[in-house]
Formats: sequence, C-alpha cells, structure tokens
Amino acid sequence: MASSRCSSWCRQLLSFYHDRDRDSADVKAIAEAKLAEIDRKIAELVLNRKPPASRAL
Repeated sequence: MASSRCSSWCRQLLSFYHDRDRDSADVKAIAEAKLAEIDRKIAELVLNRKPPASRAL
C-alpha cells in the first residue's frame, strides 16, 4: 500500500515535469507536503523506538 502512495506522488510530480505550462508553485506545494508527511512519519518512528537497553540482542 505504501508503494502505491509513493507511485501516485511520483506520477504527479512527473506529470508536472512534462507539463510545460505548470506553475512551479504547484510542484513546490506538492514536494513540501510530501516532506511534511515524511517528517511526521520520522517523528512517529522516533517516539515508538525502544530504548537500546530494552532491545533484545
């Protein structure tokens, strides 16, 4: 499922690349939204990470 979201996002950016009449602000908005999503996911993963002492070796 995650790969389909990525593919959709990538296809959207590629469509802008091929559209010479596109507004660069549209591309920037999509890229910034994706970066914000990545930042949220990183923060979630960091919060859920177990401390090193409690990890099984």
